[in-house]
Amino acid sequence: MHLSASVRPFLSIPWFKNDIASFSIVHGQGIGNYNLDLQNVPNGGTDGVMDAADNIIPLRMTSYYAAYTHFWTTNLRSTAVVSQVDLEASPALGAAGYHRGRYASANLIYYWRYKAPKDDNAHFAFTSLEFLYGDRQTLSLGRGQEQRLLFSFGVKY
Repeated sequence: MHLSASVRPFLSIPWFKNDIASFSIVHGQGIGNYNLDLQNVPNGGTDGVMDAADNIIPLRMTSYYAAYTHFWTTNLRSTAVVSQVDLEASPALGAAGYHRGRYASANLIYYWRYKAPKDDNAHFAFTSLEFLYGDRQTLSLGRGQEQRLLFSFGVKY
């Protein structure tokens, strides 16, 4: 099952009229490999595991995200995101097997738009500052956390 949406919830309020709220939720069995967070899990096994009789048992996976983007000006915007990925517990994954991951971020991005002479295509440069927080739990309830502050600069021409 996959359900997602993106809306502009405050069209009648001038300061928020361009803002975008979005979300997505995915749930199913045997679909772990289709989730980016689970694609590089050590020892794999995020789609299913083998039981004692060599039958494949598909694992349930649920993930979601919610995001909100605010446009401060035509060149400046911020986005805040939260997400979570849960994978069904199975002894076959071992104590270090993936159980849950959580992620949150917030950023501030500024765009410089320009056009090259005799060129109708839009070109731009951007700079951004972003804070990220991540938390991962294993089946044995081991836990790792990470915080990052990132600065980026990019050009599209």
